Amino acid sequence: MALSQTQPYEERVREIACRMKEIIETKWSEDPELVSEENEEFRRLKQELEFMGLYVTWNADVVIDGKGDIKVKGDINVYASRNTTLQ
Repeated sequence: MALSQTQPYEERVREIACRMKEIIETKWSEDPELVSEENEEFRRLKQELEFMGLYVTWNADVVIDGKGDIKVKGDINVYASRNTTLQ
């Protein structure tokens, strides 16, 4: 997770990014029909960051461990524009 110039909302931004990462890694390997609530939460969290004037990117990679189990690895990046002033 990368944070850049997110003062003074840094703690809330960090909480949101961690939750988004958790949703990717714990829910996205399941049936999409069963996790629609979490998908909606992910969308709302991303919007909250964007309403703060931040730019959000995310990545989800499928990883197969040594036992052959499939896992999803998530990464969230949050950036503030040089022209953005957070209050």
